[in-house]
Amino acid sequence: MRALCVVHRGITCALPSHQVARASSIVDDAAPELLLWDGDPSIPADRFLRVEVPPHSGWLRCSDVRIVDVEAPSELSPLVRALTDLPHVVGWTDLGGQLVWLVDLHRMQVG
Repeated sequence: MRALCVVHRGITCALPSHQVARASSIVDDAAPELLLWDGDPSIPADRFLRVEVPPHSGWLRCSDVRIVDVEAPSELSPLVRALTDLPHVVGWTDLGGQLVWLVDLHRMQVG
């Protein structure tokens, strides 16, 4: 799977590249900011990903954006996803010795 690996609020994750419309160094429209998790808001973010995955549309503030190939993803069980209250975190993988959470924005719940 081709994915964008990013650091969002201090946590490294990867999301399918087809779920991101574009990347920018500035927010250039009035769409809302999307949050994948609480994390640390003080972590610097120098990139903004424009996400357009119905019903979600907005900007994801992040840093360290890179394209990766996720070759051996491991799925989280539905029970673990339910316990974390993050249904959009669907799995994990190892990228060069680093744990990376796999995110599916279609599963994200807002408010």
